[in-house]
Amino acid sequence: MVKRLIGYTIDLDGSVTPQPDLRLRFNFHLKFDAHQVVQEFGRRAQDRPHTWEVRVDPARQTIALQHEQSGQRTSRILRLAIRRTSRRS
Repeated sequence: MVKRLIGYTIDLDGSVTPQPDLRLRFNFHLKFDAHQVVQEFGRRAQDRPHTWEVRVDPARQTIALQHEQSGQRTSRILRLAIRRTSRRS
């Protein structure tokens, strides 16, 4: 039995075929704390030979972008300026 919820994760994987010769695979990953605040977010899409990936890390205030095509990888890390506000009851 669960005594205290400390967080939860949602993962979604799948593929779509918008055209007979095109198959797009994808996955999403979301991680929340007990107060439904996003802790991690990730998205990956693949249409061979291309792969795109986005990862957001609110704790580190970064967004990581990555593209890969035929063994060539390009990556970028962007810094976020997240303004924190206090919640008053």
